[in-house]
Amino acid sequence: MNKAKISVSVDDGHPMDLRVAEILLKKSIPAIFYIPIKNRGGLKRLRDKEIKYLSSHFEIGGHTYNHADLTSLSEEEAQKEIVDAKIELEGIITKKIVSFAPPYGKFNNEILRIIKSAGFNDVRSARTLNFREADRKNFLWHPNLHLYPHTLTKDIRDSIFCGDLYSASKILKNWKLKHLDLLPILAKSLPKIHIWLHSWEIDKFGLWKMLENL
Repeated sequence: MNKAKISVSVDDGHPMDLRVAEILLKKSIPAIFYIPIKNRGGLKRLRDKEIKYLSSHFEIGGHTYNHADLTSLSEEEAQKEIVDAKIELEGIITKKIVSFAPPYGKFNNEILRIIKSAGFNDVRSARTLNFREADRKNFLWHPNLHLYPHTLTKDIRDSIFCGDLYSASKILKNWKLKHLDLLPILAKSLPKIHIWLHSWEIDKFGLWKMLENL
């Protein structure tokens, strides 16, 4: 794979995030860890001291208090999820948190307004595949690849939903490949790429070697 400049973000604050962090540190790959205060469905979460450790090497981002689907909540409830989590995370790491990732990738214009008013500088979406530059200078920015075995049908649907016909056309040109096979093509197409993942999915689908080979 051509060595485009790679950055990573990791969602959910699962204990296996520490294994991801170890790999990224060895490879000097910058990352954002988006961590909720409480995780969904009984999913384990890092201890506070582990979050503090991660913050000494990587950026920490907001991911709501209860890993909530913000679009299913009232405006007041959504604001509480976003603001309370920001305050608590900042207390744990004793640093300001400026980036946010909505759980499940679900947001709307009202949610974006609330996130901005809470003091966040940028919001990362959950695009599965994106052939345009991931630029954090934009308040809403889109990663290039979800490290997960999606179907290309899912990728095209995601691109069209976002109005990104350019990415949809690039995917169609590589229709015979699988989702994860497009990573080298992304690396040749862009000077830098941003990959997002869940550590527990990396473990579930046996993708540790792929992560190590970034």
